[in-house]
Amino acid sequence: MVKDSNDPKTLWKCLHSLNPKVKNTPYELATEDNNTTKSKKCIADTFNNFFTSCAEKLREQGSYTPVNKADFSNLSKFVKNKLHKHEKFSIPPVNMNELFNELAKLDINKASGMDNIGPKILRLSAPFIASPLTYIFNRMIDTGIYPSLLKNAKYYGMDYHTKCVRLKTLLLLSKVSRST
Repeated sequence: MVKDSNDPKTLWKCLHSLNPKVKNTPYELATEDNNTTKSKKCIADTFNNFFTSCAEKLREQGSYTPVNKADFSNLSKFVKNKLHKHEKFSIPPVNMNELFNELAKLDINKASGMDNIGPKILRLSAPFIASPLTYIFNRMIDTGIYPSLLKNAKYYGMDYHTKCVRLKTLLLLSKVSRST
């Protein structure tokens, strides 16, 4: 059956039938009161309580350093070793043709950004939006001012099935805007 088949789907079905997936039940988890549980809800609640209380426990113990008091001397030394005083960091202006080509190459199967404008719409409207976007991007580079909304991105955690969307500040844009 498989030997004569040129269909990969059939081949994979055959291979999976030889080694079927076995759904494992959750492992036992020791709870705080020295009991064990196999309940998925109880296990999830235990992990949730543990991870949501980590920051509070660290704060109570005083074993964390606030960002405004953190020591960045090692990072500063590293940057100084890599970037000499006579060198300047600059971003070249955006070229309209290059931007148009990038818009035309967008993968329409990818997700939309924070503005909920999908890549298909961007790709189709490329001839009309390339010039205004080029102007906007070049103004941002020239002034070093980036709109707050452009500093955010959709972030999908490890569990892609639930698609928990969180805002994740893009530190690079923030750093670039401060350095110009």
